[in-house]
Amino acid sequence: MVFTPFTGVNNHTKSITFGAGLLTKEDIESYVWLFEKFKEAMGSEPVGDKDGPSLSKNETFRSKLNSVVWSHYLEPAEFDYQWNLVMEEFGLLEHSWHFDRAIDSQRYSINKLNSDSEACFPDLKTPLSMEKHAAYVYILTVFYLVQAEICAACFSCRVLNVRDDQGVLYYDIKDGNDRVFRVVHNVAEVKASYGCKLFERVGLLCRHIFVVFKDLNLDSIPLVYVVNRWTKSESLGQTFDIDGVVVDQCGGVDEKLVILKNVWLDIQCCVSVVQSDIDRLKVFSQIIKDHKDMLLADKGGCSSAVDKRLVIESICGSSVPSEVSILPPNKAKNKGSGRRIKRCKEIAIEQSKKERTCKTCNKPNHDSRNCVLRKMKDKVCSL
Repeated sequence: MVFTPFTGVNNHTKSITFGAGLLTKEDIESYVWLFEKFKEAMGSEPVGDKDGPSLSKNETFRSKLNSVVWSHYLEPAEFDYQWNLVMEEFGLLEHSWHFDRAIDSQRYSINKLNSDSEACFPDLKTPLSMEKHAAYVYILTVFYLVQAEICAACFSCRVLNVRDDQGVLYYDIKDGNDRVFRVVHNVAEVKASYGCKLFERVGLLCRHIFVVFKDLNLDSIPLVYVVNRWTKSESLGQTFDIDGVVVDQCGGVDEKLVILKNVWLDIQCCVSVVQSDIDRLKVFSQIIKDHKDMLLADKGGCSSAVDKRLVIESICGSSVPSEVSILPPNKAKNKGSGRRIKRCKEIAIEQSKKERTCKTCNKPNHDSRNCVLRKMKDKVCSL
């Protein structure tokens, strides 16, 4: 059997294995069939590759492995026995096979990148609303690429010439490498074309178009230029469709949580768009308030405490348990707490600092030798 994995780039711009096939023959017909089926599943042209462990160059290993894999006479139990003999001979009994290990590593990396993208809000380097909108829309890895282009538009590019021809603007822009590109922007349709073709190649806007958008005071990136595969919501969509059957990569995800996440994302995007315009911000605030009043009225006047609890439960994805079994630990008396035992030297020093009194009259500022009362007693006794 010939192992043929299909490799591409995911929405974090990282390499990913889309799938793999096993062929019984290495001929044109078999590969054409595999590629056609893969195109049906993915909906795009694949790039094939062939991979294997380093032992694939060992002729002895290949010969013995092929004698087991290609034998038509081995029963399942005998096959397992012969397979284990080969694995033992070449020290592969505890071996984690390359494909499984690679797939597990890819899944871990993707999950970590998704988690970082959801939990982190990156630092902004310009005051442009477009940059903040990009931070809300794009996943973290892609945002840093877009941020670099926005910064270059602000600090490395300059406009050489602008011409308006019946609603179509022609910009001649010189970038930091002293290259001049022309950007043609249709104001009515909010569409642009430009020479560097970055958007056509990777689906991300270049610094030249950001110069135009900055000059036009756009608050957000036009949605026509926001490619879905680079957005935060991309990981929540379907993976592929085979013969009309949709295979969903988030089948175990609570649909309510997915919708809630998208609602928060939409609200944040709207706020980033209108925050620089006080009139639009007031309109948006009134719309939110009207909907809030409508929802509270439909719920029959629930208390604010109940509303807050429901919101927290919806975000956390779990409800408050009826019985709390995990309690704070009892307070322990640690070493060094409480009253410290003083040493004899410390006690003596403290006593020496106290005001001394006479042992005869118990009054301060003199001792018994100089005590007036004692002298009087001595005189009486002498008489």
